[in-house]
Amino acid sequence: MSNAAAKYEIKNPLDLLLALEDLAFKAEFEAEGQRRHAAETAEKVTAERVRCRKCDGTGRIQHYRHVANGCCFACDGTGKDGYARG
Repeated sequence: MSNAAAKYEIKNPLDLLLALEDLAFKAEFEAEGQRRHAAETAEKVTAERVRCRKCDGTGRIQHYRHVANGCCFACDGTGKDGYARG
């Protein structure tokens, strides 16, 4: 007898349906928790990014304004490059 069958007392098809719905809800709840954790982790990593050393965080290099309007290729114009070391 599996753990799911031991937890649920299944006497008729309705009990089976309710048990399956409960298991599906729990699986979705766990998946949502994993998605939330992944989003929080990504947010922390993004927050740790540091100012680009090539453009000094401006996203533009004035001397190269004739090439791609001076957009910094190191940070793609975001002003952030790399990650904080610590």
